[in-house]
Amino acid sequence: MILQESFVEVEFGLPMIKIELSSFFKKQVQQAVTNILKSKCNDFLNLKKTIISFRNFPEWNQEKKAMVCKDFWITDPYNYGVKCTIFWRSKNSDRIVQLTDNVDNEDLEFWIENPNSYDIFESLIKNTKENMAYRSKFFIEGYPFIVIFEMISINSYLKVYSEEKIDEVFKNKLVSILNDEVDVFNKHNIDNQVGGVIHSISFEELKKNKYVKFYIDFGSSGEEGINKILDIIKNSGHQISKLEIKGL
Repeated sequence: MILQESFVEVEFGLPMIKIELSSFFKKQVQQAVTNILKSKCNDFLNLKKTIISFRNFPEWNQEKKAMVCKDFWITDPYNYGVKCTIFWRSKNSDRIVQLTDNVDNEDLEFWIENPNSYDIFESLIKNTKENMAYRSKFFIEGYPFIVIFEMISINSYLKVYSEEKIDEVFKNKLVSILNDEVDVFNKHNIDNQVGGVIHSISFEELKKNKYVKFYIDFGSSGEEGINKILDIIKNSGHQISKLEIKGL
């Protein structure tokens, strides 16, 4: 658990005010939030890389007899942040413990509440699952060559491997086929006002007798654009052995 330096933004353009925390309080809040997330998020989060921070000063809540910060943030390792409300109070005394207090004999109780209608813990789990799928490596069947995806993204690198001799002639033929067919695909979608378009495809690298590498901006074409690239290469007339598409 990473406790980020905390600041309050008073007004746009003015210096932010730093929120000071004692070493005692830092240790207590890090351990407490770690335990809360372990119990609520079912070990989905990488807690060592999860960031917590205070974005405003706390105040006393008379109803709950506890200190409260209504602008407390939890940010997962994929940079997805949720705002929540965090409460704390002493377990063994009536002392009001401030962020700057160093009181080793105190044991604090923390809890987190949702400020909005959605469940922040479910939201963190959902985002982690989506990012794990997004970043995982997977294979696609149905083609006469191996297709490997890693990190689906609009901007991606495409590596083309072949059983043929991979040289300048091979590269130039493939560049020509890809550019011509992408132009046809884009024109069809624009003329018929359907789908999206592939923004660009450009040659990046030739690794002699290994692969040809391209940069692709899939633009607004989405899954249709990815399938089109696969089909173009499938029907290119070349003896392709493997494709690798890796997002940036």
